[in-house]
Amino acid sequence: MQDLNVNFQIFKNSFIELFYSLMISTLPLWGLYFFLSSKTSDIFSLDRFFLLVHNGELFIYAATTLAPIFYLAIKDREENKRFYFKHFFIWVTLIITIFETIIIISQRTNNMTINQPWINVSIGFYITSVVIMYFALVIHNSLMPDPSNTMRNSENDFLEQVNKHR
Repeated sequence: MQDLNVNFQIFKNSFIELFYSLMISTLPLWGLYFFLSSKTSDIFSLDRFFLLVHNGELFIYAATTLAPIFYLAIKDREENKRFYFKHFFIWVTLIITIFETIIIISQRTNNMTINQPWINVSIGFYITSVVIMYFALVIHNSLMPDPSNTMRNSENDFLEQVNKHR
């Protein structure tokens, strides 16, 4: 098995990829927060934030943040490039997602909102899910070929083929 080829650029690209993904996927949450805040003088209000997530929204966001890990970990690559810690990522994703599902089902079937301690737990689960997804992206991106080298090799192959035909 090949060593991980991790450098600063991979960490940076993984962060940017995750940041944009989270900004778009959580737009309904933070967009509504700022929309409601624009109607009052108090822009930063934890009570308003807790009101937006008291139905378990962060548990749902955490589960959807983790979902791509299955694809990243299970996807077949070249034979010598396997996803490192594949089983760890799959099991952690399954355990967290099942736990979140149980909470959401119990909350929705009992027609109740999540109280303050469970909101804090949902925040913790969401942050944990983001961190796990970040490291999964770092591993995935380290296994992908470097785009500039791939393009250079493709151009060299093309030039060799052209030169052969001359």
